[in-house]
Amino acid sequence: MDYISIFENSGFFFKCSDLRSGIFLSKELFDNSDTCSFCKGLLEAGNDFIFEKIISDRIQYWDCSKDRFKVKNQNNFIFGIKLNPEEKIKAQFLLQYKKIKKDFPEDILECPINEVRNYYFEIFSSILRYEIPKEEFSSELLKIYNASRNINFAHAHFSFKPKNKTILIENILLGYDLYKLKHAEKSLRRNDEKQKRFFLQGNEIMPVLEKIQKLEFSNIE
Repeated sequence: MDYISIFENSGFFFKCSDLRSGIFLSKELFDNSDTCSFCKGLLEAGNDFIFEKIISDRIQYWDCSKDRFKVKNQNNFIFGIKLNPEEKIKAQFLLQYKKIKKDFPEDILECPINEVRNYYFEIFSSILRYEIPKEEFSSELLKIYNASRNINFAHAHFSFKPKNKTILIENILLGYDLYKLKHAEKSLRRNDEKQKRFFLQGNEIMPVLEKIQKLEFSNIE
């Protein structure tokens, strides 16, 4: 089973490139969209939400001002709900998913984890774990989305805690450029002494990657 199949067999996920993500993950639209309502509903029903920047393609486009072709990086993302096998879902969520999914492309087939595996000794990782009020779900997702745009790989795992109505988040950021990685991490830091921070490099990253491939929390302490 390839990495994308793991998503498809684990729950309800959406895939989008930079060109589409600006539409669906903007604060103005996502917070009040059917997609946000769908994800929040299933998260609060006992399932987990996953967000991941999965690859950065180099695409060629025509620059009219320069009258020539140029090349730029295009980021791609997967986000959605990992279903908890112990939880039951209402039929309305399946119908809602099919309706929303028509707006998302299906042409993302690769993942950077294999590249990271081959060159893990050159990469750095920051991990942030913290809780937020459930009302901050969409605003925090937007922060994570923006933080991920300038680094090589990002993976965020949201889990709802019904007892105190908070969401536990684990952000795993990976990059070859330590400066960009630290800048992304800084944008997600909270003024909260309970927030846990970890820094990994080299072969320390491998166990975390194995957890990511199973869409699980890293459990690093």
